[in-house]
Amino acid sequence: MNTYFGISPIDALASGLPVYRAGDGLRDVRGWAAALLHLSPQWHLAAGVLYARLLGDAADSPIVADRGSRDQWVYGMGAIYAW
Repeated sequence: MNTYFGISPIDALASGLPVYRAGDGLRDVRGWAAALLHLSPQWHLAAGVLYARLLGDAADSPIVADRGSRDQWVYGMGAIYAW
């Protein structure tokens, strides 16, 4: 987790955030939902949303606590063609 949530002394100088070493543990819990609409045998539309709640050292990182959010959302839509 330190790769994504840790802040090295060099990073701290560049960002203004305090030095932080993230330890091991659970990063997040997730839930998701998706929908698929069949327009024809070949064409389909899809939409989805993913919610993740950061936990432990990931949530305590200054990257998240000072500049981000424990609540993470990812969403998208797409068209699918199957032959």
